Amino acid sequence: MEERGSRVAELLKNSGSLRLVSIAEKPSFEEIKRGSELTKEYIQLDAVHINRIIREKYGENCEMCRMQRDSQKKYIQLIKETFEDKKIWISHNLINAPIGLNGLRTLASEIYGKKVSLQDIINPNLT
Repeated sequence: MEERGSRVAELLKNSGSLRLVSIAEKPSFEEIKRGSELTKEYIQLDAVHINRIIREKYGENCEMCRMQRDSQKKYIQLIKETFEDKKIWISHNLINAPIGLNGLRTLASEIYGKKVSLQDIINPNLT
């Protein structure tokens, strides 16, 4: 049984990858740091996706939005510094939750800035 577990761990490390998702807030930032540390022995971290970022324009007329956006900028920078050797994707807060294939395509367009195929979503460009 132990040999099988070692084999599974080896397969994950050599052929699998991990992409962490975070919002730009302290608890989530701490969680992805911890998650990265706990899993690095078993699987390679490829990328970090920071989502639910408030658009700049909403901070112009909304003091609370501006303050939240300023806080998000701080954690975006910390995530970029902490995971500087990893691909970082950033997406804004969407009006509708990205549920189902259409939602996934909307989110992918937000991340990549263009329409993408299902294949691009499944196997994203990490460069």
